[in-house]
Amino acid sequence: MSYILYNPTPERINYNNPVNYNNLNANKRWAEHTYNLIILKHIETTTPDVREKIQATKEILVCKKKISWWERHPKFIEKDALYVRKQEYGI
Repeated sequence: MSYILYNPTPERINYNNPVNYNNLNANKRWAEHTYNLIILKHIETTTPDVREKIQATKEILVCKKKISWWERHPKFIEKDALYVRKQEYGI
């Protein structure tokens, strides 16, 4: 079975074109991953397919790590992130 939202093989890092960590939009990325977490939990609890349930469980762990990483970003503001999630995803 393929992945649902998170590819298990990490993306290659392009060292020739580095990204400025401080310019990343932590609130938007946090909102995206919390939305993905809701979707993955729904799949995990409702799917009759055992393989899909196992895959969703694996991806939930990845998703939680990503959420935790964005919460440590210096520009992360939970109130703003919740607002972004409401605007982008309606939840």
